[in-house]
Amino acid sequence: MVVGTAILTSGVLFELLYRFRDAKSIVLKPNEHIGWEEAAHSPTERRFKTRLPIVNQNPYYEQTLVDVAGEVRVLTAVGCVSGEVRVRCVGGFEREDGYWQAQLLAPGEMLHCELHVTLRGATDALERATAAVVTLQYKTYGRRDLQTCTATVILPLARVKPLPQPRLGQRYAVQCVPTPILTAADDIVDVIDRQTADFRRPGDVVAVAESVVAITQGQYYEPQAVRPGFWAKRLCYFVPSKGSLSSPHGFELAMAQVGTVRMLMAFFVGAVGKLFGIKGLFYALAGQPAELIDDITGTMPPFDKYIVAGPVNARDVVDRIRAKTAMEAAIVDANDLKRVMVLAHTPGISADDLGRILIDNPFGNGDEQTPIVVLRALGGCEKGEATRDPIGTTG
Repeated sequence: MVVGTAILTSGVLFELLYRFRDAKSIVLKPNEHIGWEEAAHSPTERRFKTRLPIVNQNPYYEQTLVDVAGEVRVLTAVGCVSGEVRVRCVGGFEREDGYWQAQLLAPGEMLHCELHVTLRGATDALERATAAVVTLQYKTYGRRDLQTCTATVILPLARVKPLPQPRLGQRYAVQCVPTPILTAADDIVDVIDRQTADFRRPGDVVAVAESVVAITQGQYYEPQAVRPGFWAKRLCYFVPSKGSLSSPHGFELAMAQVGTVRMLMAFFVGAVGKLFGIKGLFYALAGQPAELIDDITGTMPPFDKYIVAGPVNARDVVDRIRAKTAMEAAIVDANDLKRVMVLAHTPGISADDLGRILIDNPFGNGDEQTPIVVLRALGGCEKGEATRDPIGTTG
């Protein structure tokens, strides 16, 4: 009996040791690329390159990066654009023929791969292409099974559209500001500084859509990278189908943002509140991070295939915008249901004022590509005078 108990106990301990060992593997980090460089350009062909880090996140075991390969899809308004991608290792077994030679990575080691993307098509189709979606498939091999993983990198292609005419309200002119498609390779502060440099004036206020701030911070996730746990798989069934938390992946990401204990408390208190006719307790207790989750289809292509979380350190972002541009700044979540949530703003303007000015949601997060708006007080001048001296001109 004693021997049998000892064997059973040893077996349980051995199994627990196996289950709780460090199982981190190699990860390709698409949101940490250095930005795209256009290497060549002709009427029917464009070539780009960038560099991505690949890290063995396991601190104890060597891992093998067996293979990396890619394919590309191009979003264009007319015609068709074909694309090809070649992946080259940098700092390891470098080959120019596109063949990836298996790489052994020491614990914590990083290497880089270089992506070379070539796009071909009719001139009009190339000119009107908005983005290319590069999907990388890579295989890792180590103490775990042979794993096949994917990562996606966005290549923005669209030229910035001309500045549209401002909208004139009772107290403010509202200037929508076009941008290229923004990704994690962009800094939203630099983008605002660059796109408003030609027309901003002292006293202007800049507001930026929260989803775009989040995207530039890398706060977007492929669903397969989010692994729903016990609670997310079950509680998502109690969320209305139009809500972003109605999928287990969206709910799990919210739990990661808010914390499991807080989300569970918010859910059960909210459920009890509904029994007594009290609505809104769930999001009031869970907080903004849960409310700001945008599930698949919640944003414009190519980010419509991602789950987008809310921005982090929103107050720091608006303070940086103000320091760089001298404009008062705000990060805003507005929709077409006349609902405006001001996540953060600098002291020079109130959230209530912003809510009233932006109630009609001037942000264009779709084909308009105007996620930034600049507000200028009309002061005592007549509307006709403001029209003759629009916000989009200098002087």
